Amino acid sequence: MIELEAIKRVVKILNPNREKLTIQAVQFLYNLSLGAEARNQLIENAVVPRLVSLLRKRPFRSCVLRLLYVFLLK
Repeated sequence: MIELEAIKRVVKILNPNREKLTIQAVQFLYNLSLGAEARNQLIENAVVPRLVSLLRKRPFRSCVLRLLYVFLLK
């Protein structure tokens, strides 16, 4: 996934107006974030500011907070 630049493509999908797709994208990023190299790519692709902006909307809070928590632990 990392070689295919999947992270960069999925980060572009994060759009609060497309609820189901965005939740699935965040869940996918969560799964990838368990690897150190993928976490580094997420940070390089400026995913944190996008995730913080998603926190404003209720449907995204739980999955976004789980992903941000992984960043804090590693």
